[in-house]
Amino acid sequence: MRDYKLIINCEYVNETGILVNHVLKADTARKPQVYDKFMFVSKQHFKPIVIEIRDIVEVAMLPGMHVVCDGEEVDEADDIKETFYSFLIED
Repeated sequence: MRDYKLIINCEYVNETGILVNHVLKADTARKPQVYDKFMFVSKQHFKPIVIEIRDIVEVAMLPGMHVVCDGEEVDEADDIKETFYSFLIED
């Protein structure tokens, strides 16, 4: 069961090598912690995006337990807590 709505404010490198700011949203069963790594895989992006949580900004006690985080793209793909194939990308 997906108990948490993960919302990550982050920057990652796009197809042209430019650092872009986006918000990634996904449902997860585990509460994210600082330094957790998550992988986001999409046909619309040229490679998987690995984001490490740098800060927990807010945990809203709303239905679905929204967890807002700041994250940063990292190259290391070890210790990934979860891989998302279904997620939203917002500007």
